[in-house]
Amino acid sequence: MNTTKKHTNMKKYLLLLAAIIPAAMWAEEPIDTILTKTNRKVIVEDTAGTIKVKVLDCDGKEEKMTFEGHYSDQQDVEQYFSSPFIPSKKNSRQHFEASYPAFFFGYNALVGHCFGSVNNLSPHVRGSKSWEWGVTFTSFSFPLNKARNFGITAALQIKSVYNHFSGNYILTTDASGKTFIREDANDIQKSYLYYTAFKVPVMCEFQNAIGKLFMSLGCSLEMRCGEHSRYKTGGSTHTETKDVNLNPVGLNLESYIGYDDIMLYCNYALTPLLNTHNAPGYYPFSLGLAFKL
Repeated sequence: MNTTKKHTNMKKYLLLLAAIIPAAMWAEEPIDTILTKTNRKVIVEDTAGTIKVKVLDCDGKEEKMTFEGHYSDQQDVEQYFSSPFIPSKKNSRQHFEASYPAFFFGYNALVGHCFGSVNNLSPHVRGSKSWEWGVTFTSFSFPLNKARNFGITAALQIKSVYNHFSGNYILTTDASGKTFIREDANDIQKSYLYYTAFKVPVMCEFQNAIGKLFMSLGCSLEMRCGEHSRYKTGGSTHTETKDVNLNPVGLNLESYIGYDDIMLYCNYALTPLLNTHNAPGYYPFSLGLAFKL
């Protein structure tokens, strides 16, 4: 009888030990807290004295990170990820968010030198008919103060540009690779240079207390491609050349000022549009309206 009781007690001890060991091992590992509300998932990790918070937007198909924060005794870091094509409702400014347009459209002229005025257009440029349009794909923001009304922003944009020329003048490139303006004997209905540019603006932005009024200033890097010099005569459009000695990379001074979902933008080229060793010195200047979604 005593032997049976001893065996029973031994089994209890072994079962208790088997339950305690995994629990102790689990307690030594970092614990993740996951909170889900409506279509958002919040993940909180506590590792080595640093709390890491992630916010994911869930639409049933995929999860997209919209926020990541690291908090410790030494430093707090917050990052926000957004896109103008994903509208968000804001009753009050709770965090610093980049103010880039979903769509922009404006005037684009070619001036003779850096920071030239629209009254000093390059010869034979028809500024009144020159224009551009573009969209913003995504943006990034990083606050620099506790009030979260000043910070660094960046974005990825794409734009199409149409620079028109006056009269019967056409931008061309000869056999030696020299680009210049030539005058055609035919009646030219319109003549223009077209190209596409990918832009990466990096700017300092200030917002007022409620996040409605904002101003930003910075620079943008521009990668250009797909240039065509075209003209229309007799109802038909002709391509004069696909090589105009276009500089593939450009640097611009960029600025925005706006209120709520409407803004004005201005762009000055700091580098020439074309390679000045073999082409005229054109510096793009643009001014226009932009809109958030």
